[in-house]
Amino acid sequence: VVTQEVGVNIAVTDQDVNDFYNANRAQFNVAEEAYHLAQIVVTPGRDGQVTNRTGDDATTQEAAVAKVRMLMERLKGGADFRDLAVGYSEDPESAPRGGDLGFVPVSQIKQSPPPLRDAVLNKAPGSVNVAAANGAFTLVLVVAHEPAGQRDLSMPGVRDGIVNTLRGRKEQLFR
Repeated sequence: VVTQEVGVNIAVTDQDVNDFYNANRAQFNVAEEAYHLAQIVVTPGRDGQVTNRTGDDATTQEAAVAKVRMLMERLKGGADFRDLAVGYSEDPESAPRGGDLGFVPVSQIKQSPPPLRDAVLNKAPGSVNVAAANGAFTLVLVVAHEPAGQRDLSMPGVRDGIVNTLRGRKEQLFR
């Protein structure tokens, strides 16, 4: 009951948002163009410990190719990339996070093997491309693309992010 009352009584004004933005302008400056990426990794060898939800592990080149085809068909049929990554990705680091790699700077992408680089650069958000490198396959989802530069309050997400931050801070103070 207290939580509901506290949440209802917290107001964040336009002045609060403007003050926060002006005091923290640097954090809204994106230094380098970046892509928000997610991946599903399929390897043709037996993995020591399979950490995906289904325990699925492609152990041959043929099995890996078939698994990639199955995953692409499911994606075309409307399956959620995140769910497929948790269920089938053979990468122990990213699978539990639904394949999420966060924002990756373009300078880092350009250092990747050419098939991976080409699966990302200049691709539209929402697109999924398959990259084959070193015998393994990576399904790469471009979640978002962020150009470099200063973000301002008129841009989508900036104002909402500040409001959520300020509301969270005020709730902590009330508690």
